[in-house]
Amino acid sequence: MQAVRELDERLQQSERWSPDAMLAWQRRQLGLLVNHARRTTPFYRFRLNGLFGPTGLIDWRRWAELPILTRTDVADRFGALLSRAPVADHGPFADVISSGSTGTPIKIRTTRLINDAVSACNWRAQRWWGIDWSKRLLSRVYSGHPGRHNGDNLGPWGPPWDKTAARGQHIYSSSSVMEPELLDLILAHRPSYVALGTPLIETLSDAVLARGLEVKIECFFVRGAGADARLRELAHKHFGGARVLELYSAKESGPIAHPCPVSGQLHVNDETILVEVVDANNRPCAPGEEGRVLVTPFGSTAMPLIRYELGDTAVAGTPCPCGRCLSTLDGISGRVSHAFRHPDGRSLFARLALEPLQAQLAVRRWQIAQTGATQFEVRYLADADIDEQGRARFVETFHRELFDDAVIRFLRVEALALTDAGKFIEYRREYDAQSS
Repeated sequence: MQAVRELDERLQQSERWSPDAMLAWQRRQLGLLVNHARRTTPFYRFRLNGLFGPTGLIDWRRWAELPILTRTDVADRFGALLSRAPVADHGPFADVISSGSTGTPIKIRTTRLINDAVSACNWRAQRWWGIDWSKRLLSRVYSGHPGRHNGDNLGPWGPPWDKTAARGQHIYSSSSVMEPELLDLILAHRPSYVALGTPLIETLSDAVLARGLEVKIECFFVRGAGADARLRELAHKHFGGARVLELYSAKESGPIAHPCPVSGQLHVNDETILVEVVDANNRPCAPGEEGRVLVTPFGSTAMPLIRYELGDTAVAGTPCPCGRCLSTLDGISGRVSHAFRHPDGRSLFARLALEPLQAQLAVRRWQIAQTGATQFEVRYLADADIDEQGRARFVETFHRELFDDAVIRFLRVEALALTDAGKFIEYRREYDAQSS
C-alpha cells in the first residue's frame, strides 16, 4: 500500500519535471534493471555487454545498438529470461498469459512493481479526465477471481487513502459476459463508468438501439484496441454523452500511455517504462513517423524485458501543448502481425487509409482480411448491402493507398467474432505465404 501511494504521489509531480530531470530518472531506472538482468539472468549474461564501456560504466549512446527482444525469444526462452535472484521487495510475483492478439499467447512473470504501476498510472489518467472515484464503476475483468459472481461489489476502486474514493463501488463482471447479459448488468447497477474491451461499446450501442433504451454512462474506460472517432461518436450518441478514455497497456509491460485531455495525444508513462518507436532498420523514428513499438518496463525485474518488441505499430509523437513533459505517441496504428503483405515484400497497414470510408459506406463495423497473396475479403455489418458505387469507391481507395492488384470480395454478415480475450481484430492477415 505504501509503495503504490508513493508512486501515485510521485507521478503527480514528475509529469511536470524538466526533460533533463526525466531523462536522468529513466537512466537510473534502466541502469538498475540492466545491471540486475546482466548479473542474475542467463539470457542477458552476455547480451548486454555492448552497452558497457571499458570502465564498466553504461555508455548510453549504445542503447539503440542493443538487440531487440522478440516474442519468439520470450516464448522459447522463458526459463533463461527468469532472474535467478529476484528482488524480494518487488514481489509477490505471478505468471500471466498475454491475450495472443498477435497470434500466439506468451507467458510472462510479472512483479508487484508492475501492478503498482497499473494502479498509479490509471489513477493519473482518471485524474486528468476528472473521474469521480466516489461513483460506481462496472468492470469486465479478464483475470480470474475465484468465488466472484457477476454483479458482486468489490468495494472502492480509487486510491485507498482518498476519502472521497472510499464511497466508490466496483461492480464485477467476468470476461465471459457478453451482451445481453452485460447490458442487463449495466441496467441493474447503473454505473457512472464502465471498463471493457473497445469492441463491446459498439455491441452495446446496437443493443441499446434495438431495445429502445436510454442508458447514461459518463465515461467508458477501454482497452484492447484503439478507440477511433466513429466509436467515440457511438458512445456519445447512445450513452447520454459518454466519453471514451483509452488506456494503452499490455499484460507484458503494464501501463504504457493514456490520452492527454488537451491534445488527445497519448502521453507515455515515462516514469515507469521506456517506449521506443523504431523503423524497419531499427532506428528511432522522427516525430510523425510510424514504426514498431519497443518497451522496457522498469518493474520487470523477475523477468527483465529489455527493448521488447510488443507487436504494435505507432506514430512517434510530436510536442504536446499541455505543458506536461511526458513523451507522446500520436496514435497506435495496429499490430505488426496483422499488416497486409504483398508478394513483392511490401507490408502495409490498412487502418489509416481505409477508416474514413467506413462511415461513408454506412457500415457499422467491418473486418478486412487478407485471405490470399492478393485476395482480400471485406466482412461487414450494415443494414443493407454496400451498393456498387460504394464498392467501387472502396476498391479505388484500396488500390491507390495499398495494393493496386488486390482482388476484393465483399461479404455482409450477421456477426463478427471476438477473440477469447474479448478483442476484435479489424484488419487481419489470414494468409501466410510461407505456409502456402
